[in-house]
Amino acid sequence: MKIQIRRLSLHQNAKVMAVIMTASSLVFLLPFMLIAGSLAPHGAPFPWLMVLFMPLIYLVFGYLMTWVGCWVYNFLARFTGGLEFSTGDDEG
Repeated sequence: MKIQIRRLSLHQNAKVMAVIMTASSLVFLLPFMLIAGSLAPHGAPFPWLMVLFMPLIYLVFGYLMTWVGCWVYNFLARFTGGLEFSTGDDEG
C-alpha cells in the first residue's frame, strides 16, 4: 500500500525534535564540559553558563528550524504531492 505524506504538523514535530535535540546535546555537552573543566588551568572559572544555556539554545533553535522545515515541506508538498512510501507486503 502506497502512502503519501501531504502535511506535517508544525508544532508537534518541532516540539518533539526540540526535546530530542536538547536531550542529545546533554549527552555530549556534560562529558565535554567535565573534561574541559578538568583540563583548564588552575583557577580558571568553570563555564557554568555554557552548561546551562547550550541545551536551551538547542531547544529553541531545534524548535524553530524544525518548524521552518515542516512549513517548507507543507508548502512544497502542495505542488509535488509529498513523500511517498510503501507499507505492508507490496512487491511492486
